[in-house]
Amino acid sequence: MAYAPSDLDLEFVHQKSVKGKTIADQLAEAPLPGEQFTNFTFPDELIATLSLSDVSYPMTLFFDGSKCQRGGGAGVVLIPLEGEPMPLSFRLDFPCTNNTAEYEALVLGLHVALHYGVKSINIFSDSQLVVNQVTGIYQCKNEELQKYKHYVDSLLTLFSHYSIQTIPRSTNKFADTMACLALQIPASPTDLDIFVLVQQLFAPSYLVLDVCMVNNVSADSQDTWYHQFHDYLTTSVLPPDLTSNGKHAFLKSVSHYVVMGGLLYKCGFDGILLRCLTGAEVTHTTQQIHDGLCGGHFSGLAMAKRILRLGYYWPTINKDCCEYVKRCVMCQQHANLQHTPSHPLQVARDLWPFSQWGLDLIGEIHPPSSQHHRWIITATEYYTKWVEAVPLISTKKEKSLSSSIITLSVVLVFLIA
Repeated sequence: MAYAPSDLDLEFVHQKSVKGKTIADQLAEAPLPGEQFTNFTFPDELIATLSLSDVSYPMTLFFDGSKCQRGGGAGVVLIPLEGEPMPLSFRLDFPCTNNTAEYEALVLGLHVALHYGVKSINIFSDSQLVVNQVTGIYQCKNEELQKYKHYVDSLLTLFSHYSIQTIPRSTNKFADTMACLALQIPASPTDLDIFVLVQQLFAPSYLVLDVCMVNNVSADSQDTWYHQFHDYLTTSVLPPDLTSNGKHAFLKSVSHYVVMGGLLYKCGFDGILLRCLTGAEVTHTTQQIHDGLCGGHFSGLAMAKRILRLGYYWPTINKDCCEYVKRCVMCQQHANLQHTPSHPLQVARDLWPFSQWGLDLIGEIHPPSSQHHRWIITATEYYTKWVEAVPLISTKKEKSLSSSIITLSVVLVFLIA
């Protein structure tokens, strides 16, 4: 009897992915013997490392020399393709001329470039004599300068590529400043390297000092809440100067805070703990978020939200951030013009023409008029800006102006003096 398979006897199954399971199955099916160990060494691993001396990247060199009665100075500025400039200043405590100082600056700059493994260099200077002698345009007849030229030529042969050209003196101010700096600093009896930090200020220092003092005063005045919450959570003792309603509000507010590791934290709406800041911490945080290295001079509310996202909090964070932005000099100089009035507009109650008048007295006028008038009383109608003026000899004996105004208006509702 023959058997015919039906459609239900065969089942098609897709092949599963074996990419991530291949290694595991191979290790399970063919395990290593116990006496063998896996070799973790990477063959020819030294090929993956490169020496910095083999890396060829172009570098720019500015040099300048200076000579005066106090001595000589050499200034060098090395600017890599990527990175910050490297200014160097050298004091020459030996007899030299201005041209000798220029050559010394060039030699010192080449030494530093070779020390960092530079193979390609572009040299700029404002000394036409040194540049043209090195390039061969000028002949060098001075014996001392000939020694410098031969030494510079030997150093330039160590570079795979170099170029040297003359630039205006105004373009070489940085190197000239470094050369003069060495002459201004007195010689030290000990061999000490002097580091000079140059910072750029965009506002007078007294303005910055006032801002810091204001921030410290405002922060110190707000430290009370921190100590009260921290003391209550650690000792369960309420502040003694609270009333019955104040105690209820205090207990309601302190329920959102917790002390961990000696620090006060506030539980946010999303359940994340925010560290509470006070005093100098508030000043430092607002300064770094607004105009620090990673700051972008944000608006007050945007800065407050960034601080909250970083995990910091204090009760007046929105107010303090807005006040800090208002005191920022850079924000005031580069912010968009605000056309919104600083104060709310006052709606004038002008019901109908000649219904509201404003009175004003002008005087005493010297010299008086030909008719001995020394005072002027004016009346301005608020709706049509109608102006009436009457000269007065005296403010006591003259008749009042109200009768004149009433004759001009239908009904006098408001009289503002």
